[in-house]
Amino acid sequence: MEAALSRMESPTGDGRGLVPCTIRVLFQKKGDCVEYRRLGGSGVKVSEISLGSWLTYGGSVAEQQATDCIHKAYELGINFFDTANVYVRGAAEEIVGNALKGFERDSYFLATKVYFPMGEGPNDRGLSRKHITEQCHASLRRLGVDYVDL
Repeated sequence: MEAALSRMESPTGDGRGLVPCTIRVLFQKKGDCVEYRRLGGSGVKVSEISLGSWLTYGGSVAEQQATDCIHKAYELGINFFDTANVYVRGAAEEIVGNALKGFERDSYFLATKVYFPMGEGPNDRGLSRKHITEQCHASLRRLGVDYVDL
């Protein structure tokens, strides 16, 4: 058995070992392939596979396809969904939020990010308290939730 990677290490190789699990996740039932691990010292268990929304939801993938993908991932046991305020200027967060509306909020782990510009002003990007606070509130509104997990 190989030693687990620390968060500072990167996997090596060409990724071929990931393909069988990915294919199984797409075509099998919940729990057959998805495994969970604790996130840091929080005690929260998240799926080892997360579903992100960069460059797809709100852009190159139709909303219904994105929703179907999120629903299928959830059905198969993926409980970690990742997005960001800047992905298609907030559209990805809206699609993810709409797709997750039918599920109990405590049944999934939701991550989003801030930093990149959401406007043209000098305070519309970065990690200032002002920008983080404004963008967190905007993300909560777009996602339609009361809190994000990360």
